[in-house]
Amino acid sequence: MRLLNINTDPEIRVYQHHAYTLGIILQEEKNYFWLYNNYIQLIYSREGGNGTFNFNMVFAPYQPVLIRNRLDEKLLNSLNIDRLEYITIAINEGKYVYATVDEYYIPNRIFYQKQHYQHDIMILGVDESKKTFTVIGYDDKKQYSTREISEVSLRNSNPQNIELLELNNKYKFRLDIPFIVVQIGQYLNVLPNYVLGDQYFEDTKFGVEACYQLLKTYEKSLDELERCEVNQVYLLMEHKKCMYMRMKYIFEIFELNESKLLEDYDKVIKAANVLVDLVLKYNMCLNPKIVPRIKNLFLDIIEKDQVIITILYNILNKIE
Repeated sequence: MRLLNINTDPEIRVYQHHAYTLGIILQEEKNYFWLYNNYIQLIYSREGGNGTFNFNMVFAPYQPVLIRNRLDEKLLNSLNIDRLEYITIAINEGKYVYATVDEYYIPNRIFYQKQHYQHDIMILGVDESKKTFTVIGYDDKKQYSTREISEVSLRNSNPQNIELLELNNKYKFRLDIPFIVVQIGQYLNVLPNYVLGDQYFEDTKFGVEACYQLLKTYEKSLDELERCEVNQVYLLMEHKKCMYMRMKYIFEIFELNESKLLEDYDKVIKAANVLVDLVLKYNMCLNPKIVPRIKNLFLDIIEKDQVIITILYNILNKIE
């Protein structure tokens, strides 16, 4: 039996692919430097008319903090390699397995026994005596947790696009203030921006402008009394939480007395939490009376965030 350690409550987990890799990385305090150096810039773009809102960054598997290996699908098939044996060997060697599966066969997932749906999964444990694997992800109750599934279930789900991930033990974790300053400048749209990672280029907005574009998207749905995408405001809230952590740590190590700024930003986080709750409530009842509150609160969060992050940007430029 082998069960790999993982952080089951990472700071960013609205989307599984963020949670999976951060779960691998954020297992020691010093490793949080990597989080502080990343997850700053936001991007709003379009794919076939649908708006996407995410972090604009090179995602963890493609950065040197992780070691990533992938065996080509055609090679796996031509060598007649049993996928579950391959996964078992990888876990026993200390590698996390990131793959795509058909969730129709994965118990306690939303689409289990209901609909064939390809989705990502992380496999971090194997018990050969019980013929089970330990996986992590969102279940049918929208809880992010680990669970044992049978060998039969995993085999039926037909794992594809298998990637092996492990923490790079040679990676030097350090706080990169100049890199942070550049990203904050890009977030405030005072420095040039460009698309990073696997993002879409159509109708692209960055940073604060991306937040305003997201607000426009919500306003359109709200005006038409249509349901809103909850994950996007949840990501906005997680972004604020990470910014607060980053800010607090930098103020501590440079012995800066900026408690008022932290207090003000904590209010932004609380407002973002309220915004998420309001959107959830609105989606349940489509009550038009909630609409003005969502619009006004959303705008207030963006404006106050911009003011505080501008002050932070000026502070960091002095200590860089």
